[in-house]
Amino acid sequence: MRNALSALVSLLALQALAPAQNNRHFFYVEEGGLPNRFMTRVNAATRVGGVNTAEVECLTDLSAAAFRGIGSVNSTTCRVTGQVHIIQDADTSTGDPYHIILRQPVAPDGLPDGTNAGIIARSGVLNLPVGAGGGGAWQITVTWQTPVQVPCETGFYLGVVLLPQTSSTDYTLTQTASLFTPGATPPGTATGDNPRQPAPKFHAVRVDQPSGTAVRSTTQRTLTMIALTDAPTVNVGNVDNTVGGDYTSFGLGGLYPAIKTGTRDDGLAVRIEDETNAGGVAAAFLSIGFLPGGFDVSGLSGAVWIDPTTLVLAAMGPIPAVTPCVFQTVMAPPGSIPAAAGVTLTFSALTFGNGGGRLANAQSTTL
Repeated sequence: MRNALSALVSLLALQALAPAQNNRHFFYVEEGGLPNRFMTRVNAATRVGGVNTAEVECLTDLSAAAFRGIGSVNSTTCRVTGQVHIIQDADTSTGDPYHIILRQPVAPDGLPDGTNAGIIARSGVLNLPVGAGGGGAWQITVTWQTPVQVPCETGFYLGVVLLPQTSSTDYTLTQTASLFTPGATPPGTATGDNPRQPAPKFHAVRVDQPSGTAVRSTTQRTLTMIALTDAPTVNVGNVDNTVGGDYTSFGLGGLYPAIKTGTRDDGLAVRIEDETNAGGVAAAFLSIGFLPGGFDVSGLSGAVWIDPTTLVLAAMGPIPAVTPCVFQTVMAPPGSIPAAAGVTLTFSALTFGNGGGRLANAQSTTL
């Protein structure tokens, strides 16, 4: 199956693109691509949503157990500027409609509230680009004209609303990041999400309308959906040398690495992105837990979301002066982390540059 050209689509209901620095959060690396790329198209056969006869929402869970302060301006205000997603179109000769959506959880780290009260923001109707016909997939970046405020500490969901299919041969689906496939042919296709199996939690959820019923995925697949923010982002990845080339997996791999499990012995990598501080410096910090409520630091944007009493410097390096403005490094090589089943490490970051000092979100990694 071929993929259509990537398309940049603005929200019909929200007018033009906003002048925001769109740093990425929660993503997947594509083979041979830029650090901003987030999935392998070769292994993207599994989708969530199905051939739908009613409205279905396909959502990614940015849960309170794993993330704090995504897009934080300060300790009380967090916001996202948009999202990236991949939608499969069974017939590209028509521009099928859909929406993007953000939802509240029913409780911290809970399922999404599928009612109208649970909607944080929902776009007007968007239409997929028109292609040459046949099946294809569109990688789409959508930016809100005004950043949307999201919970800083209770988690939230972002995703797409797929509308009822037009016909039995014209319908839409969402793509997923596949599992890592060691031994794939050719070797360059052996990419995908690489957490321990099974992962403690799956982060793909669907909500069926009009009932509003939410169901978490029971398979280890994660939707190709990325939150965009104008704040710095930190993403943690696992580094697995048992599958060749010290393969680094973000997404579920970063949340649930396979430290001292079976034949795998993963290390940890960190990725820090800040387009505002291009050409500056990034520092990653490690702690043993989140800091409830966070706190503001005079002279810095964002907030501190990790426990400062156990904070240590984990890595530091330059931010490239041109896009993608990403500092990425291996903090702990494979084999360097002792067995510590159930221990949770928590990471955050600080960037400095022409934009001043900027604090990033926090992300946990459960060993």
